[in-house]
Amino acid sequence: MYRNGFRGRGRGRGIGYSNGHTNGHGNTHGNGRGKFNGRGGRGRGFANPPLINEKNWRQYPAFRVRVKNLPGGFDTSDVYNVLKEFGNIARIDVFEDFDNPGIRQATVLFEPPPEKPIWDLNPHQIFFEAPDQGRLTRNIIVDKLGYNPPEKKALSDNREYPPFMHVRAERLEFGFMYQPNQMMSMYTVRDGLAHPVMFRINLHRKELGIYFSVRLTELRNKYEGEGGLRRYKFVIPFSRLDKMWVKTSQNGKYQFFVPTKSTPKLFKKRDTDTINTHVHGGTEWSEEINGWFRVTEIGTDRESMTQEPLSLKGHPAMIDVGRWTTYRITMDQSEAHTTNWVEIKRAMSNFNIQFVDCDELRVIPPMESCFWKLISQSQIRSGEDESRSLGLPSDTDRTYALPFPVRYQLEVCISQGFINEYNITPSFVKRLEELARENETRAVKTLEFVADKGERFFEPEDIFELSIPRSLWTRRIPPACVWQRSITITPTGIILNSPSVDVSNRIIRENSRDTDKFLRVRFTDEKIEGRLHGGDDDAMDPIFTRIYRCLRSGVTIGDRHYQYLAAGNSQFREHGAYFFASTLHKTAKQIQRRMGDFRGIDVPAKYAARVGQCFSTTYALTSTTVKFVEIADVERNGRKFTDGVGKISPFLARVIADERRLPNAPDDPPSVVQFRLGGSKGVLAVWPEAKKREVHIRPSQDKFPTQHDTQLEIVRLASFTRAQLNRQLINILTCLGVPDNVFIYKQDQQLNELERAVSDENLALELLQKRIDPNQSTLELAGIIRAGFMKHQEPFTMSMINLWRAWSVKYVKEKAQIDIDKGAFVLGCTDETQTLKGHTELTDSESSEYSHDIDHLPEIFLQISDVENPGRYRIIKDRVCILARNPSLHPGDIRIVRAVDNPRLHHLKNVIVFPQTGYRDLPSMCSGGDLDGDDFFISWDPQLIPEEWNHPPLQYDPPHPNTVDREVDLKDIHQFFVQFMKNDSIGRIATAHLANSDLEEGGARNPKCVELAQLHSTAVDFMKTGVPARMRKSLRPKKYPHFIVSKNRPESKIQHSFTALGRLHDRVEYERFSPSLHYPFDSRILNAFDDLSDAMLEKAQTIKNDYDESMRRIMAQHDIGTEVEVWTTFVLDHSKLVGDYKFHEEMGRLSGSLKDRFVDICCQEGCGGAKDFDSVARFVAAMYTVTATNVQNAMYRLKENFGVEVADPLLKVEPKDLPLMSFPWLFHRELGKIANGQRPRQKAASAEFVENDAGEQEEDGRRQLGFTTEQPQQNGYHHAVNGNGRVTPNGDDAEEDLIDLGDTPKKSTPKTSALRRDDLTDLDLSRKPTPRKVHGDENQPPVTNGVAKRNKNSSHGFEEQLATSGDEEDDNTKPLGPGTALSRLDMFAGDDDSSDDESSAGDSGYGEQTEEDEIVETDEHGLQNGDARGTGDIETDVERLRLDG
Repeated sequence: MYRNGFRGRGRGRGIGYSNGHTNGHGNTHGNGRGKFNGRGGRGRGFANPPLINEKNWRQYPAFRVRVKNLPGGFDTSDVYNVLKEFGNIARIDVFEDFDNPGIRQATVLFEPPPEKPIWDLNPHQIFFEAPDQGRLTRNIIVDKLGYNPPEKKALSDNREYPPFMHVRAERLEFGFMYQPNQMMSMYTVRDGLAHPVMFRINLHRKELGIYFSVRLTELRNKYEGEGGLRRYKFVIPFSRLDKMWVKTSQNGKYQFFVPTKSTPKLFKKRDTDTINTHVHGGTEWSEEINGWFRVTEIGTDRESMTQEPLSLKGHPAMIDVGRWTTYRITMDQSEAHTTNWVEIKRAMSNFNIQFVDCDELRVIPPMESCFWKLISQSQIRSGEDESRSLGLPSDTDRTYALPFPVRYQLEVCISQGFINEYNITPSFVKRLEELARENETRAVKTLEFVADKGERFFEPEDIFELSIPRSLWTRRIPPACVWQRSITITPTGIILNSPSVDVSNRIIRENSRDTDKFLRVRFTDEKIEGRLHGGDDDAMDPIFTRIYRCLRSGVTIGDRHYQYLAAGNSQFREHGAYFFASTLHKTAKQIQRRMGDFRGIDVPAKYAARVGQCFSTTYALTSTTVKFVEIADVERNGRKFTDGVGKISPFLARVIADERRLPNAPDDPPSVVQFRLGGSKGVLAVWPEAKKREVHIRPSQDKFPTQHDTQLEIVRLASFTRAQLNRQLINILTCLGVPDNVFIYKQDQQLNELERAVSDENLALELLQKRIDPNQSTLELAGIIRAGFMKHQEPFTMSMINLWRAWSVKYVKEKAQIDIDKGAFVLGCTDETQTLKGHTELTDSESSEYSHDIDHLPEIFLQISDVENPGRYRIIKDRVCILARNPSLHPGDIRIVRAVDNPRLHHLKNVIVFPQTGYRDLPSMCSGGDLDGDDFFISWDPQLIPEEWNHPPLQYDPPHPNTVDREVDLKDIHQFFVQFMKNDSIGRIATAHLANSDLEEGGARNPKCVELAQLHSTAVDFMKTGVPARMRKSLRPKKYPHFIVSKNRPESKIQHSFTALGRLHDRVEYERFSPSLHYPFDSRILNAFDDLSDAMLEKAQTIKNDYDESMRRIMAQHDIGTEVEVWTTFVLDHSKLVGDYKFHEEMGRLSGSLKDRFVDICCQEGCGGAKDFDSVARFVAAMYTVTATNVQNAMYRLKENFGVEVADPLLKVEPKDLPLMSFPWLFHRELGKIANGQRPRQKAASAEFVENDAGEQEEDGRRQLGFTTEQPQQNGYHHAVNGNGRVTPNGDDAEEDLIDLGDTPKKSTPKTSALRRDDLTDLDLSRKPTPRKVHGDENQPPVTNGVAKRNKNSSHGFEEQLATSGDEEDDNTKPLGPGTALSRLDMFAGDDDSSDDESSAGDSGYGEQTEEDEIVETDEHGLQNGDARGTGDIETDVERLRLDG
């Protein structure tokens, strides 16, 4: 007998194969243990019956066989090894033989069919090693199944198409558009017999794949040992294609051009060692999926290149796949007329992809770019003084010196495709150098404007003719903020971003003179793909190798070499870090040494977390220092009851409230502060024991020693947020016995209320004040409605209301977010009086005698803002509550507690006070929480109290951390950074838990789900221990419920769910949103003043241009569709670089920073620095007037351009080109007062009459930029209101305030000119603008009922408060200073390293996360400190605040 054996591959098993129908001899090698405990499904089903031609079976494109009687431990690799000699295996599925326990079967697809009829050679004998049994033999049977034609897919044209179609091409060319009608071809791939060029579409995944082969030695700069063909493919989603250009060449060849909107994913085929593509224990394997891996380049992989810093400049030995993103594909005419090609074009047209004839399109040969020679510098050395000029002259070529800010902004334009280096000429570089030498600021602003416009300049010198908006003059930013440069590293390129305003941190503040040397770096997938995700195999390893190269070798931009500095904890989770460009006087290593003393930490993960603590986004308390007092932790039974919580004096709490400009700061300071103080972190609760400037810190809060222990840094302040259910909470509550109909009723009620609220002002107010979002934007909108703007259908107000509804419905649909009125989502702290009753084991559900005994329940104290009576608090007492922390994956994560009143705790508001007594602390039983910044969900809604109370909590023992036997160094941090990116599996584990609990018997109690809950805890601790969570194959769902939506999941993997979550999902339909641009502006404001001067209107227009550009920059940076989403933070869609909850927090900071910045600018430049109503009212009216003018003219042009017959011309406009109208709403309180008849007591000085530093700075800036100081002769804004409340200029459209570089003001644009973005804002399209003033609404009595006065010290408080009364019979209410409870207390939301991991684990919904994100920033020109809003003298402040500290 002939036996052909092989050696098992390094996994402790050996398998031999014998064919009983041939004679001979052979040997079988293998050692170790076999695998028997196999798991699997029933194999793959096929809709179409198999085709079998007994004689001509080789005619089919593929052929499938079934393998029977396999050992129970066999996986796909074992099957592959048994059958690989018979042909090319394309797919393997292994599953259990349910008729024979312990036996497995497999289906194997050969493509093309096998070389011989293996089904005629039965039986096939195999050898394998079994544990404790040695070597065994078994006969397996191979049956033919035939060819299964793929099921056709029906598209929108009601035709059915094969899901996979391809055509063969003769040539593929990589290039880019050199001119609008010219493609420059940079590299050509030609067809080969063994490796053809192939154009293939996949209708299941809705993507185009282009396959090709490259011989590396054909590339420039040949390197020894790198010859041979390599097979590649890149994949383009249909959504990134809109047209293909088609032409027929003179030689009769058919050509089509594929221009892509962004870089596609690049893959390389595994040429050898296919066995390593199989996953250990895997039951599914596909050559198409597992046989390819992601790569970052096509070219050499030589070792020397991996040592170089990353830079925008490409390597000459590579195909620049990141930027050569236009492709020409050439095929023979015969191929172009095949049925396949005709069907491909017809199918793609269903996805709005057009094939356009373009005979005038030409292809030009490649040329060498002179750009890098003109300005590039020789070798970059770490620590070299970057201040010297760029481009030292060489002996042969003239080089040009560009200051770094100019060079950086030029690379921004190149990296984003607005200028191509192949279009850059020596003349352009010379002119740019001359402009920079004459006026560096002007050169930078010109390039910033190019980036902001987002348009390609095929002739770079055209940028010198641009009219630059005055909006780019100012660089003012709010206190605690900085200008920050940032870049994005993708698998195939580098994207530089224009500097943006970000919030600061301690390290930036300590190095304020070098803030422009900091660089924020984020690692992502290609732009359209968002976040990078690792896996269990090596398919992404080349990408992680590129990231490691960047961390180790740094990034070169211009003459600066940026090196890795550190990563804030939230940055770390979002795959970002800070880099620093060292100078002769300061290096990254010096900054690292000054952060703190990290000696003694031998766990790289923990070391990274402690360093990251220094980069938390914080606001520094500037008016006083603090005194550090150490107090002991409360520990019992091995548990810390005070983990992460300390004390702060009432005096310091009031100082914080005063600095943060909180309403009624002296009388109602925050109860709890999340903080950083040197190496300490956590929360501080107000307690009288802390005197004067004292903060009491416990050992559990002290993470590392440092010199910086006197300046308190504020992360966020305690505030009230509405309670919301989410998918994970609903999943656990149903498991504990809450009926499905409870959730369905509450969801239906919420959706009905949202629908009615759009037209019912009273209901809208009620919902907005009850259902407060984390950024508390709903309260701001409620204040606007109370001022009567909804009643008058003001356009921006109606836009916000409609967006709020669409945003709420979106998260109800996607995350099952259901608002709970009887609930809260707040921080936690501890009962320092030790009077609350703690947890005892008697109340666990296994102790049936006391499991439902209310008297034995642990107690909590909760006092929250009374949303029905603004200005008051309510104490929740004598109520049974459910307590949880997100995400909750185990039945024991939801605890039953009793809310009680405790007079000694009445000073604590908007926090849950946990007991210090009992057997075990409550926070640790809620998904392993603590008190260092975790938020907790609590509800006293009787309908949500489950049948089972206090299921025993999950017993979790954290793994032993990975350590080093020396001091941790930067190399360890770099390696852990990459390991974390690759192995961060929180999201996958949480999704697997949700799917298994929905589909498996027992739900969340199922053993699989319990194991996944434990595994999730391991994944959460990964950032501290360095031990990744490995999810076994058997824990991965075989199918997913339909409510877990994934764009790439095949239908065969989806199962319709009839559980509560499935039913909830099916009952919701998305709401479409677009700005309400058809409503008229509010004539109550337009007619309020008849004395708005030309100078004031011009100043308002100038600042509006600046505001609009800043708003558009945020929109472009995060792929946000409308300004309303940025302003409210109710973002419907974004770039997906972070989860939705994190992004909501990030937008809260960005939006808040933008608003604060421009409030200060408006007050300084338009109101002489004053902020009271009497001083700002007229300027606010001017802001509203110019906005209305811009909008009306833009909308009128829209109507003219698209014709009267177009019902909704906005449908023809890109979102980025819609008018912006949020500018005046920076002063929404003032707008409300004006609309309701309040007028200033005296006329405020116009901007033109104000003599102040701001005006001088502005004038200096205008001269610096070369701008004229003359005012335009006419603007006519104060005559611009017609009879319907719509504003127009006199005769002509309002011109955009543009200044060209030749100092010549632009003339007004005729109505027939092209539409401009700044003109678009919001008015009725039914009438042509006429210069007539409105009368009619001005006699309407002011609406004052329900609008209370706000504190005069808080001109920009967050919410108008009502001094109303009314108590619930079960609650205690007491008065509150206006606005405190319902105010946005946390402009800055920081990050905490203890539990933020869970937020990315489950649903990215509000109320599902545990802690806050961070955004850390720096400034090009240094920090602008101060603005403490106190007197600056702490003793005077004490007296003024009547404090007795």
